Amino acid sequence: EIQTVGRTVAASDLRPSTSNRADGSLTFGDALPGIMLQLGAAISQNNNISVRPSPLIGAPVLAELAGDGGRALLVSESQVGADGVVGVAQIPADLAGVSFLTPGGSSSAEQWRMKIGSSDSFQRVNWTATYVLTTGHQRFMSIASPTSSPGFVSGPLSAGGRHSVAFSLGTWIGSASIRISGLARSGVRFTPLADRDLNGDGFANDAAFIPKALANTWADAVSPNVRSCIRESAGQIAGFNSCTGPWSLSSLIYADIPGLMLGLPRGYNISVQLSNPLAVFAGGAGLTFGNAEPVSATLVHITGFDSQSHSFIGQPLSGFGKPSGLAMGISDPMRIAVGIHIPLGPSTISQRTDKVLALLQRDSSAGARSGAGMEYLGDIPPLPLMVLQSADALQLTASQRKELQALGNRWMATASRLVLSAYGSGPQGDPGGAAAVRLRLVHARVEFFVETSAINSQIRSLLTGDQRDLLPDYLTMLLNPRFWKFVSLQDAGDI
Repeated sequence: EIQTVGRTVAASDLRPSTSNRADGSLTFGDALPGIMLQLGAAISQNNNISVRPSPLIGAPVLAELAGDGGRALLVSESQVGADGVVGVAQIPADLAGVSFLTPGGSSSAEQWRMKIGSSDSFQRVNWTATYVLTTGHQRFMSIASPTSSPGFVSGPLSAGGRHSVAFSLGTWIGSASIRISGLARSGVRFTPLADRDLNGDGFANDAAFIPKALANTWADAVSPNVRSCIRESAGQIAGFNSCTGPWSLSSLIYADIPGLMLGLPRGYNISVQLSNPLAVFAGGAGLTFGNAEPVSATLVHITGFDSQSHSFIGQPLSGFGKPSGLAMGISDPMRIAVGIHIPLGPSTISQRTDKVLALLQRDSSAGARSGAGMEYLGDIPPLPLMVLQSADALQLTASQRKELQALGNRWMATASRLVLSAYGSGPQGDPGGAAAVRLRLVHARVEFFVETSAINSQIRSLLTGDQRDLLPDYLTMLLNPRFWKFVSLQDAGDI
């Protein structure tokens, strides 16, 4: 028997399965002056139920039987129903007293989150920092050799890293927006493997046996961050998910620049993205820069088999424990991407101008004239009325609702007044003709941005800090004065 040389650790996909998840968070708007604190937690469980194909004999493998010492049970495929259920009559007599089955593959995960950041989303500089702790365990079916009964192995959770830290910093420089972000994550857990099939199931997915006499030599040959787990497995099969890969650090710098700031025509826009800028520090021990890659989990290259000791002979691989690319000497480089937005054809505002001109020339009634403002400025939503729609969720007082309604009426009236004033007597009655009217309408939009800025300022002053925290993200963005300044520079185009 070759029980000491390997064990299958990669289970087949088990179906069906059950999963349960619970998630929740608690936010403190002003835990400290100007700082928001958010605490959150999530718990999930996955249970793979009863039957899967056996990698050795093609028969299903029933899950662990309660009271049977962790031993798995093999039954012939003909005894499994179409729904994957094994009838009671097919369970062997010596196990007839077993009353229920427990899952053969299972995992559980617990995640704890803490996030701090700016409490005022309208200030020039916004930042956040988040820490996440993930814990949990997994259990899978395992077969040591063709002559041994299936058993179970368990260990810590392999998905993701145990620790992760994220940061984000955003600011406006003039009308250009700049954001810097990054994510640092501890390495994933994995099992040291051999590069050949050791247990005869046809798959090269077996945990490696670490000879006691060679443990230190093998540890010295691999990456420093995995040396301790090699030494801890000396004289035995490597433990399930007993090693941890290196930390990874990804980063991004992104800038969005209106073309007018660079002397380009109105409507042009430049974006610059710098991915993995910290790659200039690549090469530091125990840290990977750039996107996290799967870790090279193959520890042993099998070179032969010793028939006297019934053990395989092999050599350690120096790339063990490194991300797959780095194991071959390939690193993730720093990359830069530059984009330019060039409007082609009539701009949206030019088309809106044509439509409002046609409307007023076709119909000069009071109804048409009052609706012309919103026809032309319809892409600029009446924010007071939008906030008022969320009155119950924001717990607005009666006086706040009344003030928002008044601001909404002012918003609508201003739109009509500016457009009608710009239209004047129309192209036929204007010495400059249609071109002069069109230009005044463009300027009317600029004036309207000034007016909306004043109204938005009143909305922000009207809401409490807690109410602002409850605003949907799109309203938070629309109430940001710097957002409107940016939009005004993108607006109109050359008409």
